[in-house]
Amino acid sequence: MAMDPREALWSLHLLDAAIAERQAAADALADDGGTAARLVELRERLESLRSRARQVRSAQRAAELQLESLREKRQRLERELYSGRLNPRELVNLQRELDSLARQHAELETWILEQMEEAESVERELEELDGELRELEAAYRAAVEDRAARSRALEAELEALRQRRHAQASLMDPELLERYERLRQRLQPPVVRLVGEACGGCHVSLAAAFRERLRSGEDGRPLPCPACGRLLVP
Repeated sequence: MAMDPREALWSLHLLDAAIAERQAAADALADDGGTAARLVELRERLESLRSRARQVRSAQRAAELQLESLREKRQRLERELYSGRLNPRELVNLQRELDSLARQHAELETWILEQMEEAESVERELEELDGELRELEAAYRAAVEDRAARSRALEAELEALRQRRHAQASLMDPELLERYERLRQRLQPPVVRLVGEACGGCHVSLAAAFRERLRSGEDGRPLPCPACGRLLVP
């Protein structure tokens, strides 16, 4: 026994609704919520911090070498100062040079301490950021795998639904099918049921004679709602 054209149309509509729902779900899986962008941001920040840490430590090592050079020079000048070989004028000049070296030594020590503090601060931030990045990467990998599995499942469902739709459409009256296809380009849903005395789409009350004609199925075809144009099935 052939399917009632109205029920055939309703079945096709339900298949299209199911396809649209699963397609929307599949499309939504492509959105990672900005995680990939956050990973890029963290990696760039991490690389910037690593570069800064290298610069600070390099400057610190250079300053430490300079400090050692100053220390050796001071020791050499102090030995000369107390050698007894210098005249008073030379002693005064040497003392001034030693005082200058002492100031440079103190300033350089202070600067090295500041560099050490900055390096430690940068390295602490590096450690925290590296931990955050590792956690986010692990979560992202898991999410990618989960989305891939869900995507495969959805694609399998979609393929099955598309096959069922093709089979359903092939059994329908071509004129009714064409009318439905045109209608669903501009109205969603394109097919609705009669709900009580009203159209299930626009909810406008329908005349008793119209409802009776729809329910009786005199011509076996769905009728358009006089108010919204959707195809009505009882």
